[in-house]
Amino acid sequence: NERLIVTYSQEFADFLARKRQVLIDKAQKNTGKKKADNRSAKQNFHRYTKVTYKTKSGETATDVYTDVDEEQVLKDAKFDGFYGYCTSLGDDVQDVFAIRNKHGKIEHLNKITKSFLKCRPFFLQIDVRIEAHLLITFIALTLIRIYELHLREKFIGEELENISIDDVFETLRDLQVAKLPNDDGWLTTYTPCPLQKAMMELSEMQFLMKEGVKPKIMRRELRKLNKI
Repeated sequence: NERLIVTYSQEFADFLARKRQVLIDKAQKNTGKKKADNRSAKQNFHRYTKVTYKTKSGETATDVYTDVDEEQVLKDAKFDGFYGYCTSLGDDVQDVFAIRNKHGKIEHLNKITKSFLKCRPFFLQIDVRIEAHLLITFIALTLIRIYELHLREKFIGEELENISIDDVFETLRDLQVAKLPNDDGWLTTYTPCPLQKAMMELSEMQFLMKEGVKPKIMRRELRKLNKI
């Protein structure tokens, strides 16, 4: 008793087109290589690579030539923007997709816990330890979401108003400092951006926005953070 609901979104179509173009660019860089690869997963650029076996005089072909498979590109592009959802629910289409949209948010939270918080895999067998591990992960996820909301409030009406958790973690990765020899202090190795400044203010770590930090100041600020 299932039914298929099909929707179309131009935003989703543009998203798929951008993802495919990344794979096509990688496939173009691979053209001309004399090595065959039969991988065709959707996230692998070899999906858009075709292999031609060449021979000069008609004998058994041994030379391999790779090129972009334009036919496969056009085939995939036909379905840009379309999304099919099979359901046994008899509710109105709008109600069904309201429920389905929550699944996407849940999947995104799962990605955060696995990719950023390293929730899985974990090798625990005692129930109380498993529960403690999941509780810590849940608390960390809650704090991250609160942090994200506070950052959005700082950029209301601006370009960064719709920043995501992914943007936050990517920015955090860029916050690198280098220790100077002879214990002379710390040197920032990044160029500050508006998001980094907002994150430092929210975390009360403005001292990291300076080009150089003396050891005495670093120790003092870290003691403050440890008391929070």
